[in-house]
Amino acid sequence: MAHNNTVLSQVVRFFKRHEFETLARKHHVGQQFRSFSRWSQFTAMLVGQLTGRKSLRDLVDNLKVQGHKLYHLGTKDVPRSTLARVNEEQPHQLYKELFHKLLGRCQAIAPLILVLTHSNGLYSAVGTILVAAACTT
Repeated sequence: MAHNNTVLSQVVRFFKRHEFETLARKHHVGQQFRSFSRWSQFTAMLVGQLTGRKSLRDLVDNLKVQGHKLYHLGTKDVPRSTLARVNEEQPHQLYKELFHKLLGRCQAIAPLILVLTHSNGLYSAVGTILVAAACTT
């Protein structure tokens, strides 16, 4: 049987797992999670962003259907109540720092990536898919 990587697994490869876990420990607030991880939160929110999900209920339903694919990314079951609580309670600085680390790796390879800072404090990187593909090497 032929093996095909999903687009999601290719996108997740941009983010180094050990780097993510280090940032997650650095920016964790409160008690330790029993069966949930910031990686599961990250992949869930990434799926929601890439698939254009409009609500947590819609996102969690989609994750249940895609569970066999997400398993290979290291993501466990994502209950809606847990995802909502973690999104509310855990600081966003993890994702801001993760963005800047990824941007630094990409700019080292392709220095013409433009970073836009929006009025609401969000960042976005403008570049091509070819530049983004070069960042994974």
